[in-house]
Amino acid sequence: MKIKTISHLILSSLVILGLTNCAGSNQDLVQEQDAELVKLRGDLETLDGQLKAEKNLVKQLEQAKSELTQKLDTEQLKRIRKQAQVDSLQKAIEAGSVIGNRISLPNAVLFKSGSADLTERGKVFIDKVGETLARYPNREIMIEGHSDNVPIGKKYRWKYLSNWELSSARALVVLHYLEEKQNINPKRLGAVAYGEERPLVNNLDPQSRAKNRRVEIVIGQVIEKPSN
Repeated sequence: MKIKTISHLILSSLVILGLTNCAGSNQDLVQEQDAELVKLRGDLETLDGQLKAEKNLVKQLEQAKSELTQKLDTEQLKRIRKQAQVDSLQKAIEAGSVIGNRISLPNAVLFKSGSADLTERGKVFIDKVGETLARYPNREIMIEGHSDNVPIGKKYRWKYLSNWELSSARALVVLHYLEEKQNINPKRLGAVAYGEERPLVNNLDPQSRAKNRRVEIVIGQVIEKPSN
């Protein structure tokens, strides 16, 4: 009887010890899994942060791309308009503003009303004329200023007493532009003002007066031999 009891106790102790060891092993496994979960959560948060940073970078790059695209479109549009302007000026020159040895430049292109300051479009026009003048490197160039018969307005008389002064100022402005920007030898250049005294047509209406307001560039005689 005692032997059976002792055997039963021993067996029970072994079972309890086995269960205890099993529980300990399970606890260690759970702790390892918890640690792995913590690590994975950390990695996930890190990746989430990197993803947000990448999204912000992509957004910034897309914004920069959009701004550059708009700038490129604007510059291309400017270039197209500029080229169209140059083409129209070239057509104007080829269409008949060159008569014999004279190149007629309408004041409406070169200057604002009552002003002797070249407009940006006027500068482009004269630059194109400079290409024509380059074909005659040894000839004199005379710039003539012409006006219509409308007297100078009161608000401009402090600067230009009459059409003589205004047409003279405009002719000289063109002369200086040719000298400074087109590098034409000043020995070849001259300027004269005719005011309203040599109209192309009768000053009957706004259209005819507009034709008479002009600067004419006259290609003259040979005055120097071309350099070798």
